[in-house]
Amino acid sequence: MRKILTVGTIFVSGIAVATLLAVVFFSLFRPVSYAQTSPDVKDDQKMLVILANFKDTTVLSPNPEQVLKTMDLVNQFYQENSYYNAAIDRGIKVTGVKNPDRGADVVGVYTLPISNDCSFSPVAGAAISAANNDVDLTQYTGVVILAPFNCPWSGTDFPVTLQFAAKNGPVSLFVNEAGLPSPYTDAQIEPSAQTIAHEIGHALGLGHADMLDCGDVALAGTCTDVPYLGYFGIMGYTVTDIDAIQREVLGWLSSSNIQTVTSSGRYTIEPLETASNGVKVLKIPRVTSKIKTQYTVDGSTETCDSAVSTACKYPYFYIEYRQPIGFDTRLPSKIFTGALVHIGPGGPTALPNP
Repeated sequence: MRKILTVGTIFVSGIAVATLLAVVFFSLFRPVSYAQTSPDVKDDQKMLVILANFKDTTVLSPNPEQVLKTMDLVNQFYQENSYYNAAIDRGIKVTGVKNPDRGADVVGVYTLPISNDCSFSPVAGAAISAANNDVDLTQYTGVVILAPFNCPWSGTDFPVTLQFAAKNGPVSLFVNEAGLPSPYTDAQIEPSAQTIAHEIGHALGLGHADMLDCGDVALAGTCTDVPYLGYFGIMGYTVTDIDAIQREVLGWLSSSNIQTVTSSGRYTIEPLETASNGVKVLKIPRVTSKIKTQYTVDGSTETCDSAVSTACKYPYFYIEYRQPIGFDTRLPSKIFTGALVHIGPGGPTALPNP
């Protein structure tokens, strides 16, 4: 049976830390070979939802209000996670242009002149062309295309912003595609919001939350990267809060929220979910001048001899503390009794993982 990296107490380079619930590996950026541009992670994300059918599919047309409720939940998620506060210009929100008090504007349903297709570009091009006559696309940051895809995924995104020749001039948009539930009932709102929020996370520059399976040992020399199995965040497979590493990448944690620990001692951290200037994260180097770490991931063995070595993909432990606040009320109660530990490269300057 697979061990899910759950242990009692962890000792890291002689630094005393709290109870460890899990260790999760995060691949922070998609391994793309071209420049990836993302929207400003401190500005409002102006979203347009395009409802579409294919010429060879017939589904019930969703009630636009159900779609708006879905996007309202996406907006609530990102406001909470970015510590949104308009008065101090902090965080982001997801809104419409015509409906600035809702999570998006909604247009359609359009019947696209193509058959059901899992390829990204044909669907994106057809849907945006259909909506181009009805809306000013230059007013939006991103587009979500909801269609009855018959594909092996619930949602997908293109890893760079796309350029379109809109009726009001050229426009650069990030584009996500997600399956259109039929019928679109209240029960479908949260699962759809989870998919869309996950894909928007990619547009903001985040990769998937994975897990390192190290067998019977909490963190062994040989571990297997298990994709998507990061249980404690939206970039894994639960509609729960973005973790500390990814909040640092997005610039949503201030310098006062992160304490780098280099000596043994007792440290106090606040819940990650609360908006404050207090310490929320302990950042602990896994490697010092006296310690070398060798590990194997996907068959590649590397030795880290410095916390800043390019060979050291995951040189930091991040210690965070979760409480049942906001979207984290969906986590199991045992998560709230101790610290949560992730490993990762740390900081927005981390290199893409190969």
